[in-house]
Amino acid sequence: MSQTFDTAPMLDEAQTLTRETTPAERLVGLVRHAVEENLLPDLEPNLRELHPADFADLIEYLDRDDRRELVNQLGELFVPDVLAELREEVRELIVEWLPDELLLKIAKENAVAETAYFIEHKDHFHLRWFTPD
Repeated sequence: MSQTFDTAPMLDEAQTLTRETTPAERLVGLVRHAVEENLLPDLEPNLRELHPADFADLIEYLDRDDRRELVNQLGELFVPDVLAELREEVRELIVEWLPDELLLKIAKENAVAETAYFIEHKDHFHLRWFTPD
């Protein structure tokens, strides 16, 4: 059974939203407001309904701090399909923040022998390597 979240009260409180905004801008504004007010768990059912490409677009519209908070509170929403849809530089940040347990789960879902993530730091790369077995 699908559960929906009444976003009307949040939209009323998010005074930065206007009638001229696009649906994507309204959703980004809603998520930003949810981050500020610690309401992300209330939005989780709605975010789960998004297509992976749409969820990736939403993540890319958020600033770095809001992305990090989204990962901290709702990291389990970052399924392989969402990660695949992200721009490389955004995916690298997200992968850097995701816990090992979740990345191992993603590696198992990918059903390949190994999954590796290269994370670029100033003058070197960090490798996060996962084998599902």
